Amino acid sequence: MTPDQIRYSNEYWKQRFFLTFLEKKVYDFLEALCQQNSVRVESRVKDEKSFLDKIDRPGKSYKDPINDITDLVGFRVITYYKRDVDIVEEIIRKNFCVDDTHTQDTFERLQPNEFGYLSKHFIVQLSPETLKQLSPERYRIPDFNHLMRECKEQKFEIQVRTLLQHAWATLSHKLTYKAENEAPRELRRKIAMLSALLETADDASMSLQKLRQEIQEKYRNEITAGNLNGIFIDAESVSAYLELSDDAKAWWTIAHEIGWQSLIPIQVNLNAIDGIGPEDVEAERKEKEKERQKRQVSNLIALLGKGKVEKLSELDEILTNDKPLRIKYLRDLFMQLQANNEHVRASIHDIIRAIVINVKCQVIRPSDLKALDYDESLINIFSKLCNLCEKDNDV
Repeated sequence: MTPDQIRYSNEYWKQRFFLTFLEKKVYDFLEALCQQNSVRVESRVKDEKSFLDKIDRPGKSYKDPINDITDLVGFRVITYYKRDVDIVEEIIRKNFCVDDTHTQDTFERLQPNEFGYLSKHFIVQLSPETLKQLSPERYRIPDFNHLMRECKEQKFEIQVRTLLQHAWATLSHKLTYKAENEAPRELRRKIAMLSALLETADDASMSLQKLRQEIQEKYRNEITAGNLNGIFIDAESVSAYLELSDDAKAWWTIAHEIGWQSLIPIQVNLNAIDGIGPEDVEAERKEKEKERQKRQVSNLIALLGKGKVEKLSELDEILTNDKPLRIKYLRDLFMQLQANNEHVRASIHDIIRAIVINVKCQVIRPSDLKALDYDESLINIFSKLCNLCEKDNDV
């Protein structure tokens, strides 16, 4: 090491604890801000070797490297869609002080006929409002106020890119060519082709997201108007139907009156982790609840498939026809579950599945329920009650 490198190395290690502290605080804050619009958030503190290499890079000159280099602490927010990149930018500008002089959008460097690395790089500092939110109660660290004063002055980088832009950046980095003219001519063309394909896929994913939103809106309008005949069973249509249909929602009221209780709320135990506050726990709980509802919709759709129910109008008929008979069946099912010491907690999805099994008992077989992971005792109860119900229908 040269004398300058030794001096810079010493300065780096003096600041290392502070830089790691800043990374932890901002990572938690940024992840909470972006959780609705990102695949994931990544972070890192530049290691000593990278720090020293950057100082020695040709064309670079730093009077005070430890303060002049703006990406000693770096974050990357990876989104699904290009639209989310713009949303995350708004979040960053609202919650951080952005240095627009050094912030860059790599897209602006490309000519219309060029393809390559795409990402937005924001050079930022903590804003006074953000500093207030990072309360000392959340971090058990001595001399917290001194560290916060240093955090206020430290600049750092936040990169924002889509998942496919990140794939391109990762692939191009693996090729180890820092500049395009370093690559062999034949390889340069292949690299450009791959970049163009990924950019096209990024645009296509945006189109898919837009189409999905249009379909969701169409379903909601049709269900609200009562036009169910042309709507096929899928995750979007079933979710909208359960949310908007009074007939579907009425069954949960009936089940509750019979004695069924709601599912136990999902519990999240993150309080033992430093830096985790009540809002983080609640966000995690909501995310897990969303995942549970997706599984329940998926299970309902799988059962409807076994029962050869293809359209919402058919599901609606199942829930509206012979209602007194279905209520009697649910009451018998509840009593049988209690007699067998089975749990009597359920969701609206569970209640509707039970009704579908009852109505479609001539189509759905015990083997179908077994394939859908129903346990043997529950299959036996359904088989018994559906047979009883068939006798009632014959009378």
